[in-house]
Amino acid sequence: MIDRAESLERTGEKQICPPTGKSKKRRGFFNAIANRLASARLGDLLVDSGLISRDQLDQALSIQRQEQKKLGQVLVEIGAISTVALYRKLAEQWTIKTTAAGLTMLVSMGSMAPRTASAQGFESANVSFSASATTTKDYALDNISFPAMFGAPEVKSSDISGFKNWTGVLARFQRDMANPNGNLQLAQLQSKLSKYKNMSLKDKVVGVNTLLNARPYVEDTRNYGKTDYWATPVEFMQRGGDCEDYAIAKYASLRALGVPAEQMRVAIVYDKKMRLHHAILIVYDTNNRAYVLDNQERAVKDLASVNRYKPIYSINQKNWWLHKKV
Repeated sequence: MIDRAESLERTGEKQICPPTGKSKKRRGFFNAIANRLASARLGDLLVDSGLISRDQLDQALSIQRQEQKKLGQVLVEIGAISTVALYRKLAEQWTIKTTAAGLTMLVSMGSMAPRTASAQGFESANVSFSASATTTKDYALDNISFPAMFGAPEVKSSDISGFKNWTGVLARFQRDMANPNGNLQLAQLQSKLSKYKNMSLKDKVVGVNTLLNARPYVEDTRNYGKTDYWATPVEFMQRGGDCEDYAIAKYASLRALGVPAEQMRVAIVYDKKMRLHHAILIVYDTNNRAYVLDNQERAVKDLASVNRYKPIYSINQKNWWLHKKV
């Protein structure tokens, strides 16, 4: 028999997220990276990986000096490497260079003990998707009362185990952070998020909302061959996604920027205007205000000004809330 929480989640699983706007149209690892930093130049990486020969590199370098072109362009023109293979190696070179510059490397939340972090989840000055940045609890928020979501009374529970889509995406995100390809996607997102790290909560919220709303809207049936699939931020950055994927990626990005989990909820709602189930992110500040981050809206709106949604349930890493009918 399906329990109450699972039944509620299935309500969310039946959601159809309408596209809008443009969318309508471990140590050993660290040591290995460190050993390669001294030879992070593109030509050396291509030769070391066996993608081109030393003779091809010498030929391309000679042409580069004569014609003042980029090395990668020359290598493609002389047929030494394909554009796809070059792109992949350029991405690897970028990752190595940002590592050398001091970007925090991403690790699995389950593979290493959490590092010391402030209540805001920062590690040094870097934007981080590490374990401490995504699990740190701000106990100062425990006694703060947040405004009711769309005016609906709510009942809180700390047992989120029945929400398989949510707990599943959190577990897969941990695995993504241990995967080299996932690390690349998250490192690219880190770089884009870094300009917001010292901003106010409102500016972080606006920046993240704008950044991620620019990703393409893609329905789950097209992306994964399933009627409903909750994508990790890595999958979302790679492939785009639908409404809950936007909300999850925004949640993870704001966590990486130090916003406590206690101030955020992914909310499954009923859109009275479109007559569809939908997912959004709600972010609360400490002044009895809240913001709605919605892939259907370009601008972040105050919760108090939005009346098109009826909340069904909302959830974060710690708790979930049942929202009663009003």
